[in-house]
Amino acid sequence: MALTEEHKLENFKHILECFVATIEWIGNYKDHEAAARQFPGHAAYIQPHLDDGTMCYGGQGYKRNKRPKIQNLIAQWAALDDDEQCFVALNVRGANAMSKGSYLSWSSPWIGAWVNIKANVNDDKQGTKRVDSLFICHQDDAAAPADLTMMLQELGLFDDQKPNDNLKRFWREFKGKFEQDKKKHRPKSERNSV
Repeated sequence: MALTEEHKLENFKHILECFVATIEWIGNYKDHEAAARQFPGHAAYIQPHLDDGTMCYGGQGYKRNKRPKIQNLIAQWAALDDDEQCFVALNVRGANAMSKGSYLSWSSPWIGAWVNIKANVNDDKQGTKRVDSLFICHQDDAAAPADLTMMLQELGLFDDQKPNDNLKRFWREFKGKFEQDKKKHRPKSERNSV
């Protein structure tokens, strides 16, 4: 069954919220557990996994054939298009969860296409590390330049509302970069027919 654009946007919003909640929890729970339990998204995205013992503290979701546990955190929303071979993977660097080495990747390993979303992190007044914005990039380098950056508030994350115009723009940019890369990696015989 094909997903509607509205459903894809809602899935995308859940994925972004889960990504932020996951790296904020992993980056703070050891030193600031009480504060981290109050962060937006904790009750919806983290606590259920803590309660049932399935919380994962690192891993590379793009390694689908190895069934990474980290991917279970976003599995219900990970299909963002009708191509079963394309999926969003959650990749978190355990103890360094708040680094640019943690990212969401929409990829199709079968054709080598991908695009990432990474987080910009700052320390707040209480000493906890918080994600303040997300950015789209198409390089694997930790210092990769951003194609588009938006603050969490601009994206409407954790507002319990339908996806807003900024989130739609972020989605279009993410999807557009991925589609561009898919075309670039298709065999030459298929490029002209698309």
